[in-house]
Amino acid sequence: MVLRAEGILGTVRGEVGELKPPAGDPGSLGRLVAGVAPMPGYLLQILDLEGLAAACLGHP
Repeated sequence: MVLRAEGILGTVRGEVGELKPPAGDPGSLGRLVAGVAPMPGYLLQILDLEGLAAACLGHP
């Protein structure tokens, strides 16, 4: 599963598997999402909401 942030500066993609549990370091993708989501002109697309929830909860 992939998260994609798309905007006027281009598209950024990352694998959801790079996310870490909420209690720990959010990992490179978690930091990317936190950095990109509030930027004007960007749309953060979650392509598989159930997969994202499972990854955040530490389920395979």
